[in-house]
Amino acid sequence: MGQPGQGEAAWLAGGLAVAVAATAIAATLELRHPSVDPGGDPGGVRQQTLRSISVAAPSDAKVQNHSVGPPIWDSCDGRPDTQGWSYVINAYQFTSAHSAATVVGAVATN
Repeated sequence: MGQPGQGEAAWLAGGLAVAVAATAIAATLELRHPSVDPGGDPGGVRQQTLRSISVAAPSDAKVQNHSVGPPIWDSCDGRPDTQGWSYVINAYQFTSAHSAATVVGAVATN
């Protein structure tokens, strides 16, 4: 058994690592051309691609929360000059017996 608080650190690192990976992928694939494209994710291509991120979680992961969402046309406080598509979301929060360093290292190599 590990040190007190070690599980919480692993959970936080694991959840953050997968969320960061998902956000990075979504940000890279983000679409901000509504006059050209019919939506933020035409055909659901990005959302389909992000379904595979669950492989980044360690084999003993116990998923605490899984959030999935399509892009939404939105703006900051209703200002028209800030309109655009939000990110495609596929985020996992999980616990694991693995150390935070192990989880982050595995995500980085995958």
